Amino acid sequence: MEVVTCRSCSRSQCSRRIGTLLLADTGLRDEGIAAIASALRTNFSVSILDLRGNPFGEPGMRELAEAMLINSSVVSLSLRDNGLRDVEIEMLARSLHDNT
Repeated sequence: MEVVTCRSCSRSQCSRRIGTLLLADTGLRDEGIAAIASALRTNFSVSILDLRGNPFGEPGMRELAEAMLINSSVVSLSLRDNGLRDVEIEMLARSLHDNT
């Protein structure tokens, strides 16, 4: 497994198994989070996902929460400094509870 950051990800790297995805403070909004969530629905090698400091909201969290219903490989998810509201955290908590 290799660590890939947003800045270092190229087409050739993205075809490899990625265990750690570091996307902190990359400006990801709802559309970017939706793309990550889409990948997580079929990629079960990512175990560490760092999304700290990204300005996404309810639509992005909804996508991420739905992906977490399917994906149980992510064991570390960092969402610090995202300004998430209670409703968004509750969405994710329900998904994680239902995924166990």
